[in-house]
Amino acid sequence: MNINIDTVVFDLGNVMLSFHPLEYLRKHFKDETMIELLYKEVFKGKEWLYLDRGTMEEEEALESIGKRIPEYKDIVKKILYTWNEMLVPIQSTVKMAQKLKEQGYKLYILSNFHKRAFEEVYKKYDFFQWFDGRLISCDYKLLKPEEEIYKKLIQLYDINPSTTVFIDDSEANVKAAKELGFNTIHFQESEQLTRFFKM
Repeated sequence: MNINIDTVVFDLGNVMLSFHPLEYLRKHFKDETMIELLYKEVFKGKEWLYLDRGTMEEEEALESIGKRIPEYKDIVKKILYTWNEMLVPIQSTVKMAQKLKEQGYKLYILSNFHKRAFEEVYKKYDFFQWFDGRLISCDYKLLKPEEEIYKKLIQLYDINPSTTVFIDDSEANVKAAKELGFNTIHFQESEQLTRFFKM
């Protein structure tokens, strides 16, 4: 065990679970102009953040996006209800999480996520059972990189940031955690974890 670290906090998207919206769209559609528009309006639209925050339901998001691009409303509906198919485990990180659990580290999840999508992946993948707790953004109406979401995680699980490493693929999220005293890894590949934990 890394002598100074006893707790590890994982993000989900592109850390534990693959999340590549453009690849997903290109798998289903051929028109690149349409793909770029759908990416911008669905995955980069304000509704996506509202869904992550838990302040908007999927039906409301569909209506809102549909007003901007009415000609694609049926396609937007399909995307909103099937995008989580792209969320498949990143096996190298999953194996690392299992090793850390076996070595006695406490494991937590801190992730921006839509309610239904999280419920579905939680039921689907066994690795969630290794975690000692989780804070999913939609359940608390908070989002990374807002300071409040990190403070809520600390409070919920009595976490000491100085003995915790926070792992996230977003530089902004990592920066916010660092400012609150967490050790951090700006995740790009699982080898970073192998080096950090000397495994």
